[in-house]
Amino acid sequence: MHKVEEPGDVIFSFYPEYRVEVTLSPEEILQVATFKVNNTEYSNRFAEWFRMGTVLKVEAPESIKMGDTMYVFTGYSNGEKNNVVEFRVGGLPAL
Repeated sequence: MHKVEEPGDVIFSFYPEYRVEVTLSPEEILQVATFKVNNTEYSNRFAEWFRMGTVLKVEAPESIKMGDTMYVFTGYSNGEKNNVVEFRVGGLPAL
């Protein structure tokens, strides 16, 4: 146990983490498809907390056949058109 030997402040320190969510649109595609985050496959919505500056590699499938319909990758919500992309958490550009 730590003692407080003299008058003073006990100060808490924190660092920020950001919640990152990744999914496909339309979400029904996840019934037959997977995507990758840092080379791990997911078949459901991905949501985790990361420290600022963490780099995430996200890979969406180029196409998905669901029944009689073919869904073709068009891009990410940030405008990126490549199906494999790296994002830096906290809004900083990835290297």
